[in-house]
Amino acid sequence: MGSRSTPRIDGEVVSLRELQEEAERWLSLHAQHAALTLLSPRRQRELLDALLDPGLLARYQEAYARHQALKGEKEALEEALRAKAEREDLLRFQLKEIAEAKPRPGEDEELWQEARKLRHLEALRERAGRAYGSWRRKPWRPWRPP
Repeated sequence: MGSRSTPRIDGEVVSLRELQEEAERWLSLHAQHAALTLLSPRRQRELLDALLDPGLLARYQEAYARHQALKGEKEALEEALRAKAEREDLLRFQLKEIAEAKPRPGEDEELWQEARKLRHLEALRERAGRAYGSWRRKPWRPWRPP
């Protein structure tokens, strides 16, 4: 004998999911002269699809699949359009910044040369401060320009 909590259909042990599916398939609630069938949306679709001409159902499924594909393509195109608009906005901003900076021809080379000179400025400042402190025989502290 099985326990009272073991679900069975026609004497055969089943999972709770199988029991639920079978109950949805066959269970009806009748109230005030109207039958309210407790079915899942999936089961309702199955019952409706069974009433259709198989050719009509196949054409509908093809049309729905095409619709879904076109919907996905539309979303991809909209995303590409958004990305393009963002890129265009960034480029417009950068052009505005360049125009406001008013660069001169050859200015970039001058800036690279200055950057090379200043690359080790902090290390040179620290070393000069140490040398000065050693020379003055005072505790070292970083040199700061006046």
